[in-house]
Amino acid sequence: MLRNILIIFLVMLSAGVWAQKPTLADSLRNQLTRPALPAIKRVDLQNELGMYYAKTDSLQAMTYAKPALEASTRLSYNNGIANAYRVMGIVATYKNRLSAALSYLNKAAQLFQNTKDESRLGQVYSDIGTAYLTQNQRADAIASFERAAQIHRRLADNKNLLTDLNQLGASYFQDGNNTRAISFYLEAAKLAERINDGNALPLIFTNIGQLMSVEKNYGQSVQYYKKAISLLKAPNQQRDLGIATLNLANLYTEQSNYKQAAVEYNNALSAFVRSNFSKGIQVAYNNLGSVALRQNQFEQAIIPLEKSLAIAMESKNFTGLALTQQNIGYAYTHMGQYQKAEAQFIAAEKSALKYKNNAAVFAEIYNHRSQLDSLTGNFKDAFIRRNRYMKIKDSLLNSTLNRQINELQIKYETEKKQKEIQQLNQQNTLQALNLQNQDVQLYQNKFKLSQQQNEINSNKLSLAQQQLRLRNNQNLLAQKQFESSTRGQKIKLLSEQNTVQQLKLNRNTMIIYSIAAMFILGSIIIYLFYNRSRLKQAAILQSAVLHQQELAAKGIIEAEEQERQRISADLHDGLGQLFTAVKMNMEIIAERYLVKQQDAEVLAEKTLAMVDESCVEVRSIAHQMMPNALLRSGLVSALRDFVNQVHSSRLKITVETIGLDGRLENNIETVLYRVVQESVNNVIKHAQATLIDILLICDANEITITIEDNGKGFDSSDLKHFEGIGLRNMITRIEYLKGTVEISSAPGKGALIAIHVPLT
Repeated sequence: MLRNILIIFLVMLSAGVWAQKPTLADSLRNQLTRPALPAIKRVDLQNELGMYYAKTDSLQAMTYAKPALEASTRLSYNNGIANAYRVMGIVATYKNRLSAALSYLNKAAQLFQNTKDESRLGQVYSDIGTAYLTQNQRADAIASFERAAQIHRRLADNKNLLTDLNQLGASYFQDGNNTRAISFYLEAAKLAERINDGNALPLIFTNIGQLMSVEKNYGQSVQYYKKAISLLKAPNQQRDLGIATLNLANLYTEQSNYKQAAVEYNNALSAFVRSNFSKGIQVAYNNLGSVALRQNQFEQAIIPLEKSLAIAMESKNFTGLALTQQNIGYAYTHMGQYQKAEAQFIAAEKSALKYKNNAAVFAEIYNHRSQLDSLTGNFKDAFIRRNRYMKIKDSLLNSTLNRQINELQIKYETEKKQKEIQQLNQQNTLQALNLQNQDVQLYQNKFKLSQQQNEINSNKLSLAQQQLRLRNNQNLLAQKQFESSTRGQKIKLLSEQNTVQQLKLNRNTMIIYSIAAMFILGSIIIYLFYNRSRLKQAAILQSAVLHQQELAAKGIIEAEEQERQRISADLHDGLGQLFTAVKMNMEIIAERYLVKQQDAEVLAEKTLAMVDESCVEVRSIAHQMMPNALLRSGLVSALRDFVNQVHSSRLKITVETIGLDGRLENNIETVLYRVVQESVNNVIKHAQATLIDILLICDANEITITIEDNGKGFDSSDLKHFEGIGLRNMITRIEYLKGTVEISSAPGKGALIAIHVPLT
C-alpha cells in the first residue's frame, strides 16, 4: 500500500569539483585583494569564485560572475567571457531556469569552440547535460554527456571522464535502462580505482547500491552502501555520507526492518545538518515520517513530515514536495481529520503537476485520495480516482515487464553468441587437425615427386637424341621461313600505305569536329555571359528596392519620432504656457471678484488645483513622448529615469548594464527605449509581477537586452498573444534595426524577452 512514499538520492558528480574545502574560497578572495593585480588574473579569480559558489549560493556566484563578464567584455578576453557565462548557466540550472541556463551554456560552448579549448568545451557539454537532467529531459542529457565523454576520452582527461561516466549511469538509471546504467557505473568505478580517486569512488558506490536495490538485489545493495559509508570520513564529505546513509535506510525500509531504518535515517540527518544540506534534511525528515506511517504511528509521523514540508518551502526544494504533502494527507486521513487530509491531497496534486513528477507519484496521490473519498461518502470521486490509480499502476507494470523482457532478450542473445563462439572454437580445432593431415600428405607427395624426377632424367637422354633430328628439320624450315618473310614485307608495305591514308581521313574528321565543338562552346559561353549579366542587373534592382524600403521604414520611424517631439514641444511650450496664464488669471479673478461670496474662496482654490494638476499631466505626457534624459544623456539614463517613475513598493525594477559606456546612434537608442518602455508597460498591465530585471549587454558586434519578470506568464507558443498592437509594433521596430526578438514564457513561470540588435 505504501511503496512510493520514500525519496531517494542519486549522486551527481560535478565536473572538476569533487569535495572542495572552504579554505579554497578564502585563498581566492585573499588573492583578489593583492595590489597591482593584472586585469586578466582578476577576471580568472572572480570566475573561480563564481564556480565555487555556483551550486550552493547563487547570490555570491553572480556577485563574482557579473563583474568578470563586464571586465572580460571590456578586455575582449574570450575565455573570461566564456567562464562567466558558464557560471551563470550553472546558477540558472540550479534555479530551475532551463531556457536561461541553455542560453548561457551554449554561448560558453561556442566561445570555447572558437578558442579551441577542448577541455573546457567538454566540461560545458557536461553542464548542459546536467541542465537537461534536472528537467527530466533524459534523451538530451544523455546526448550531451556522451559528447563530453568523447572529448575527455580523446584528451585522456580521466578526472572529467569519471564525471561523464557517472552522469551517463544516472541518466540511464532515471530512464529505466538499468543494464546501460550499471555498465557506466562499473566503468566509472574501475576508472576511479585506477586513478586512485578516493572522493569519487564512494559516490559511485552509492549510485550502484541504489541501482541494485531497484533490481531487488538487496545483498549487493547493502554491500555497496556500506563500502561507500566506510570511505566517507572527511569533514568535507558529510553531505555525501548523508546521501549514502539515507539510501541504506531506504533499503532497510523496503525490507521492513523499520528499527534499523530509523537509526540510519537519524544518522543521515546528523550528517546533513553538519554539512548544512537543506535538501538532505528535508528528505530525511520525510522518510522518517514514512517509516512511522508504515508502522501505523500516524501522530508521530506528522511531526517529521511537517518539518520536511517547512524546509522544502523555505529552501524552495520542490523535488519531493508532492510526496511529502500526500504523506501528510495519508496520516490525517487515518487520524480522522478529513478536511486537513483533503487540503494536503489537493496541494500534493498541484505540486506534482507544477513540478512534473513521474506517474508513480500521481498513483500514490490518487490511491490514498480515493480512500479519503470513500471514508467521507464521496463514492463517485473515489471510483474515479481509484480508476486513475489502476490505469497508472497497469501502465507502470507493463513498462516494467517490457523492460524485463528486453533484459531477458539481451541475456538470451548474449548466451546465443557465446554458444556460437564455442562452436567456432570447435570448428577451428577440427581445421587444425585437417591441416596436420594435409602436411603428412604433402610429405608423401614430395617422395613420389623425387621418384618421378629420376624417371624424367632418363627420359631427357632420349629427348636429346630427338633434338638432333629436329635441328635438321629446323634448317629446312628456316629456308622456307625466309621466303615467307620476303612476301610478308611486301604485304606490310601495302598495309602501311593504307594506314597513312586512313590517318589523313581521321585528321580531317577531327578538324571538322573541333570546329563544331568550338562553335557550340562559344555559343554556350556567350549565353552564360548574357544570363549572368541579366541576373546581376536583377540583383542590383532587388538591392535598390530593399534599400528604398529600408529608407522608407527609417523615414517613417524618424517622422514618428519628430512628430512626438513636435507634439511634446507644443504640449510643453504651448498648452503648458496657456495653462499657466489661465492659472494667473484665475488668481486675479479670485482676488478681485470672488471674495464677496462665502464659498468663492473654496471654489477658486479647487479650480486652481485642477489647473495645477492639468499642468503636471501635460508635462508628464510631454516627457513620456520624448524624455529629456534620452536626448541629453542617452539610453541608460533615460531607462533609469523611466524606471524611477514606475518603481513602487509593489513592483521592484532593476537595471544593469555591461559594456555600454558610450552613446549609440540616435535611432537605435530611440527604438530600444520605446521597446523597453512598451515591455515594462505590458508587464504592469498584464503580468501581476513584483520584480522586473532589465539587463543590457553591449560589445563590439551587438547589443543584447533582456527583460525578465516573475509574473503569471503565458503560453509563448500560442500565436494569439502576438496579435496585439504593442507586441507587433515592438517586433517591427527591432526588425527595422535588423535585430531579433525572442519571447520565452509559460503559465506560472514569468516571462523572458531577449532582444538582439547588431551594431556592425
